[in-house]
Amino acid sequence: VRLGVGDRKGAEADYRQVARWLPKRHPDLAYLRGLLALADRRYADAQGAFEEALKGNPRHLRALFYLGVALLGQGQLASAEKALGRFVAAVPNTVPGRRLLALAQLLQGEYADAAATLEPLVRHLPDDVAALRLMAYAQLRLGRPERALPLLRRAVKLEPRSGPVRAQLGVTLLASGQVDPGLKELARAGEEDPAFRSAGALLVSAALQAGKPQEALKAARELVARRPKEAASHNLLGVALLATGQAEEAAAAFRQALALEPGDPEASHNLAQLLVRQGRVEEARKLYGEALKAHPRHARLLMRAAALEAAAGHPERAEALLEQAVQARPGALAPRLALARLQLARGRAAQALSTLLEAERIQARDPTLLLLKGEAQLAVGRPENAAATFRALLQLIPAAPSGPAPGAAQVRYLLAKALAEAGHAKESLAELDRALKLDPGNYWVRLAKMRALALRGRLEEARRLLDRLLKERPEDPELLAQQGWLAMRRGRPAEAVPPLQRAVALRPSPRLVAALAAAQLEAGRVAQARQTLQGWLKEHPEDGLAWFHLANLELRAGREEAARQAFAQAVRLQPKNPIALNNLAWLSRRADPEGALKLARRAAELAPREPAVLDTLGMLQLQAGHALDAVATLERARREAPKDPALAYHQARALAAAGRPAEARRAVEEALAAGDFAERPAAEALLRRLQEGGERGRGPAS
Repeated sequence: VRLGVGDRKGAEADYRQVARWLPKRHPDLAYLRGLLALADRRYADAQGAFEEALKGNPRHLRALFYLGVALLGQGQLASAEKALGRFVAAVPNTVPGRRLLALAQLLQGEYADAAATLEPLVRHLPDDVAALRLMAYAQLRLGRPERALPLLRRAVKLEPRSGPVRAQLGVTLLASGQVDPGLKELARAGEEDPAFRSAGALLVSAALQAGKPQEALKAARELVARRPKEAASHNLLGVALLATGQAEEAAAAFRQALALEPGDPEASHNLAQLLVRQGRVEEARKLYGEALKAHPRHARLLMRAAALEAAAGHPERAEALLEQAVQARPGALAPRLALARLQLARGRAAQALSTLLEAERIQARDPTLLLLKGEAQLAVGRPENAAATFRALLQLIPAAPSGPAPGAAQVRYLLAKALAEAGHAKESLAELDRALKLDPGNYWVRLAKMRALALRGRLEEARRLLDRLLKERPEDPELLAQQGWLAMRRGRPAEAVPPLQRAVALRPSPRLVAALAAAQLEAGRVAQARQTLQGWLKEHPEDGLAWFHLANLELRAGREEAARQAFAQAVRLQPKNPIALNNLAWLSRRADPEGALKLARRAAELAPREPAVLDTLGMLQLQAGHALDAVATLERARREAPKDPALAYHQARALAAAGRPAEARRAVEEALAAGDFAERPAAEALLRRLQEGGERGRGPAS
């Protein structure tokens, strides 16, 4: 009661008195402690107290209700919905419980669930203005403004002088396409309720969104006339001036706002954006810096400053600012999503996924979160998980009155990509067809369908689709690259060379250069392939992937020393490339056997289940006289590739060297029974002279 009338000190005194009577761990004592914390807006402390009360008395319904309130205060929407859902299930007729549960659902985008929660209130309590407003918002977000408007008109009739209620009616009228009535209601919101200070800002913003900049400018000038000493008024005037093309006057209005309130976040941002358009990036950065000195924990300002740094090519600064934004608003979703998006763009998908998993505690069913999560799962090699995420996202994309909502085609494209990477080619192609029904002209979906057709062996269909795309974009480097790829799939490397040469000329990149060299090599043009890679490396000597491709080319051409040198460069630039390490180890086995063994061990650490890598390590261990180690390594290799006759033969050699002739005999017999392989004559000799060893290993992986 005391808290209800604002008597915080009296409530504290009552608590101390009750604490003398009740046991220390009594649920009611924890409940009262939670109420005091809630009154002070110490939501985390309140949560802990209410959870303690419920632990002592699981049927403490008031504690359950206020637990939901405390969780809402921290932005833990999913947890708040769970607690309030339990409360409503126990007390179905609760008015505040249903209101707060609906609020938690609305904040998570669960508009249909919120409408279902509110329906009994609107039906049985038609004069509950709060319930009417919540239901109207749910109906509007469900694409049903015709259902929202009667609810809001009733709310206005019940509270005609309420600015917030009339403003919501105005916004909903605008959303339904009734621009002039909507602007009229927003204007009346300020007239009827002078204390509603947001009315002017809403009117200016709404007029701008409705494409009526002159009306917005008129409203902004009136706002400045009424409130000349408020920074927000001058900031809105600047926005309206900018919309009417008066950039200098807008800058002056923003500066006036900053003179009235130095560091004002909105005015600082708007002026900074104007400076960026004029190419004055350093001035904009300085302006954000000054604003952040005044408001160091302003999450939106931190995010805007981060966007500037990212656009200016400083992603590390942007990431630091976004991390500050997350710390400033730990219960807010937007900073975490912005951080995850940047981490994903920087190629740090695992970190992005971790950031998104934390964000799920706030709002697990947010569409943007699910989109980023699916992309991150794809990037870290979890296509099955990504497919499940994209399917969940499709469930959240509502059907608009005129058809499927924008974005569905993109999600189906990503789902198809995930399915393809997971090895579900048929399902992937079906999803691409669904995406094309939604967006028939989508370039990326059509390109993906071409690749899917080719991968399923429908090469002629793929060629026809690609030809149509090339007619639309004959000089598109990506399409030319795909033309080369398709020619390679069709076994026509000579046909792949010209489009790949053109693609490299239009947009040179490591990927395209490697594809061109591969086509030239397959076409028997070894010298041209070598020239392509060497020419690229002359301009880009630090491209480790190009060195790797050149090394493989030289290896295939039988130039082992040239291959060894190129693999050494590849390993220098890509120290975690297991195949480069493996091949360098094998090619170094004679000149530097000790160094070769070290390289092979590193390769096996990076690819512990790759048979070719384990084979090389085992043979180098055998060469070094470590027969028992070789036996163990080659046993691992055979577990990964049990039908490989060369591995069986190498295992037999190691077993023979380890003094285990019976096992060696079985292994070599298995090798010979498997059919022909390069070392079959040596295997036959081993079977005749089992006690002899030291045969040559298989060699490098490709």
